[in-house]
Amino acid sequence: MPHEHDRELATEFDRWAQSGRHLAMERGHGRFTERALAGWTLGSEHSVLDVGCGNGWAVRRMLALGAGQGTGVDISEEMIAQATPPGRYLQAPADRLPFPDASFSHILSVEALYYTADPESVLREWRRVAKPGGRLLLLVDLYRENPCWRVWQPLLTIPVHVLGEHEWAATLERSGWQVTDRRRILEPGGVRPEAEFEPSPWSPSYADYLAEKQAGTLCLEATAG
Repeated sequence: MPHEHDRELATEFDRWAQSGRHLAMERGHGRFTERALAGWTLGSEHSVLDVGCGNGWAVRRMLALGAGQGTGVDISEEMIAQATPPGRYLQAPADRLPFPDASFSHILSVEALYYTADPESVLREWRRVAKPGGRLLLLVDLYRENPCWRVWQPLLTIPVHVLGEHEWAATLERSGWQVTDRRRILEPGGVRPEAEFEPSPWSPSYADYLAEKQAGTLCLEATAG
């Protein structure tokens, strides 16, 4: 069953890449990721992994911040085809990574984990490839404390896991991670006035837009024991 789910995910994200949506993902999530990464001090001795890397924008950013080695994996072949150096990029499912144990000092995942068939098994796999004391940074927009999940979930063509902040933290702990921080990252550019708001399926009203911005992106940090 998970393998069928993987095929559905790959097909869907191939479509996103072909339509150019990977560029919108970079623009939409990049500002929040930039603020989250500010808590990491990366040096040449560090090896970083982005799971669900899309076109590799976050890998390139971590390398620019000083990481010595950068790797991105994505389940979509088309997404990997869009990824450009620096960094190495591989097509792989999130729960079956083609790396030896203890390969990475830092692991990042932005808006990807809730698409997987079994987030807990995925997190255990990430724990396997993390070095002792390795750090994990998880960013999630689709979570229960963000009321917009009720608008977004019906728009998605693939099933997702909608968990609350405490549920995500508990899932991390059960998977061998020690949660060190939980916070919300608010819109770095501030909120647009209503006169500048343009409705879309994802924000059908200004009230929905405000609710999303007030909830912010959920950011969880953890370390491998």
